[in-house]
Amino acid sequence: CQSCGVAMGPALHDLFRLENVVTKRREKINSDEEERQRQGYDIQSGVRFSDKGPISGVAKVNGEDSVVLRYGHAATIWRINLGWKRRKPGDAPGFGLDIERGYWAKNQDGNDDGEDADPMSQRVKRVIPYVDDTRNAILITPHGLPDDFDERLIVMASLQAALKTAVQVVFQLEDTELAVEALPSQGDRRVLLMYESAEGGAGVLRRLVEDSDTFGRVAAQALEICHFDPETGEDRRHAPGAKEDCEAGCYDCLLSYFNQPDHRFVDRQTIRQILLDWTRSEVQT
Repeated sequence: CQSCGVAMGPALHDLFRLENVVTKRREKINSDEEERQRQGYDIQSGVRFSDKGPISGVAKVNGEDSVVLRYGHAATIWRINLGWKRRKPGDAPGFGLDIERGYWAKNQDGNDDGEDADPMSQRVKRVIPYVDDTRNAILITPHGLPDDFDERLIVMASLQAALKTAVQVVFQLEDTELAVEALPSQGDRRVLLMYESAEGGAGVLRRLVEDSDTFGRVAAQALEICHFDPETGEDRRHAPGAKEDCEAGCYDCLLSYFNQPDHRFVDRQTIRQILLDWTRSEVQT
């Protein structure tokens, strides 16, 4: 690993880079999209900064490091699709590809078989599709996370949703202009990778490191999104105009269509003190 020097384990073989892709806008989400969103793909991501290295910043609370920020301009990001999340433990990663006709093999455990399935030849190879691109990216590494695995998963899932929405509000970004995911994997979340997904980028993530008070503003906005008073941390219980109280999360704060797999983990109460501490911190570059 370029960042920490830890061995990355055995290499993946038969990687297949997706380059020529044709997309078509859909007017509405159909049942197939809902099913794919529910099952989910096992996506593994990687990031490598340019030769100049990242710009690093540390936010301190009471003299101790609270969060480490590393921003890289034009960082290379890989997203590797290892297959369905529900595949059997012994199954090989990736998907079957007809290398003669170019069709993808059907999902044996899904609902995409039947009369409309593409005809397959005898030359089917198991490949692992991936894409790569160059984006402005920042790695957010919180300190003081719970040692318990389940508790850390809840805290990181909640921070992931809160920070993404907060950055979008502070910098007036569309939802499609910013992406965030956990590293090294969804099951073991220790670092948040946030990158500008829109072509060209808005150039806002750099300010989280270079401006000493910007990260504190984002944390204050995240508190407000989570129905807390950004100055005192008092629980407001619900969003303005809402009739029902929010316990762990709602669609006015941390829940959205795009983070459905994380809905069972999100709990706004677990990140109140963390965000409150971050509002009183200054980033030292």
